Amino acid sequence: MMPNARRRSFLLAVLLCAFAVLTMAADGDYRLYILADCDPGDDDDDDEVYPEVDRMVMAGDSWSAGLVYPTIDALADLGFGEVALSYNGTAVPGSKAEQFANNEASLMDILEVSLDVNPPADVLLLVIGGNDLLSDIADGFGGWADFRQNNALDDIADDINTIIDKAQEGRPNLRVVIVGYDYLHWDFSSLAYGLKDMNTQSFNEAFVALEQRKLDIAQSRARVEYAHNFGILQRTYGDTTHPPFLLPPLPYDPGVAPRGGYASEGYEPFPGGAIFYPSPLDRIPDGIHPTADGFRVIIDNTFTQGLENILDQLPWATTAP
Repeated sequence: MMPNARRRSFLLAVLLCAFAVLTMAADGDYRLYILADCDPGDDDDDDEVYPEVDRMVMAGDSWSAGLVYPTIDALADLGFGEVALSYNGTAVPGSKAEQFANNEASLMDILEVSLDVNPPADVLLLVIGGNDLLSDIADGFGGWADFRQNNALDDIADDINTIIDKAQEGRPNLRVVIVGYDYLHWDFSSLAYGLKDMNTQSFNEAFVALEQRKLDIAQSRARVEYAHNFGILQRTYGDTTHPPFLLPPLPYDPGVAPRGGYASEGYEPFPGGAIFYPSPLDRIPDGIHPTADGFRVIIDNTFTQGLENILDQLPWATTAP
């Protein structure tokens, strides 16, 4: 049942505004839906009512899987322990945007079922596209002509758009948060996974080009947000030298790498951090996946940029942190 304070506030809202509907949800709680502004002369869009968040779904690749428990911990630490996070069958290591978009192995069907489980999901956290790009890099992306590289990146973006189309279809209140990648570690990855024809900066630039397309998607669509994470591991931890790898050539301290811009700052600078350096190897030890504390930094940065606002029933970003 609704706490007395919440019940009083809802009833007061109904008394003050005749254009409202008070309903009881399946869990016995109440929801107040504003159908029109109490003041017919005030059309300010800032008065939009954002729904309460009861459940989120984490979907995507191994980064999404790695973010699950850090996200659950962050929810508890921020006082949102009652918000459920679903991830079974939707956070799939090794998965690609292309596979979700084409419903391979019923990935999209499973995601849609997860979104519709009672209570229906209010937020989709989407981390996808990295494996598509890594596959292209393994196929020689670094040696391709610019137009071919751009076509490959556009194809990944199209698949991400398709995922969001299908996720939001018939779910008018679902908000999608695209959680961006941070820099990986080219030198380690190239040795471990047989990647070729690139170096640290060109590898990072390819991921920046992918993330720029994701940002463009978010800025062109309703109810879609983007969390910018480039450079957050560099900034949080600094780095030291890692022979035989050449980068970084000298240690640098936490706080030295510039923080990437947030939505409230027009995403400037984009990207954050030092694009000519990898993420610190101690925090991304296989070259691709952060450690548990590294993933916690990624999701904390996502909460700071706007996810906490969403849970507080506010717009994604209002002021710079």
